[in-house]
Amino acid sequence: MSGRVGSITTDVITDGLVLNMDAENLASFSQNNKIINTVDTSKSGSFEGAPTFNDTSKSFKYLNFDGVDDWIRIKDSDFPSHRTAFTIELIYSIYTNHTGWKNPGIRKWQTGGGYNNEWSLGAKNISGPSPFSWTLTNSSTNNNNTIDSGGVNYTAGNWYYQVGTFDGAKNGLQKMYVNGVLYASDESGFPACKTYTAQDVSVSTFGTSYQYESKQNVARVAYYNRALSDNEVLHNYNALKGRFGL
Repeated sequence: MSGRVGSITTDVITDGLVLNMDAENLASFSQNNKIINTVDTSKSGSFEGAPTFNDTSKSFKYLNFDGVDDWIRIKDSDFPSHRTAFTIELIYSIYTNHTGWKNPGIRKWQTGGGYNNEWSLGAKNISGPSPFSWTLTNSSTNNNNTIDSGGVNYTAGNWYYQVGTFDGAKNGLQKMYVNGVLYASDESGFPACKTYTAQDVSVSTFGTSYQYESKQNVARVAYYNRALSDNEVLHNYNALKGRFGL
């Protein structure tokens, strides 16, 4: 099902959409250093440091993160308690090749080697240019499963629509897409992704307790409480790509 609900201004899929933060939609912004979830305005992402809202230099709007102390915190309580099936969407641009685990993206990650990590979507390696990747942690054994784009790396300054999906009912089927194209798929065998309520979601830093802020621009963050299909991911990409000349 697609269409507009609440303050969603783009014809994206809305079935299962529980978090939508979109720089192009002024309903996402408040005067209190927050980005608002337009599906449920009581759930907001708080600005840490001072991300800059850019609405003048390009034909589209986005948040700029300086790679020093800028990031967004989204509370764990703003997400569904289950991790049996979900989708993460991110539209972003890495404007300088990252170094030293300042790998851009969005993640729910405690520490680099911790046992309470959940998931990570973004660049893979310690330095860039790097492949795109999607990592999940098993709910019971704490082992991780990562899929990536192989030899396809990001190009600094380009915009990307990156999506990670997970479906525990399909033997932990894990998929990753870049610009509407399925780049990797694997049955992780996980019945569910790890849930660690003490850790919040971070945008543009490695983790809320293990911080390496990254230099990136972010236009949209979305979370679905189910795994989108190939056609639904492509639908959203087609609905959004015109902003970025893709």
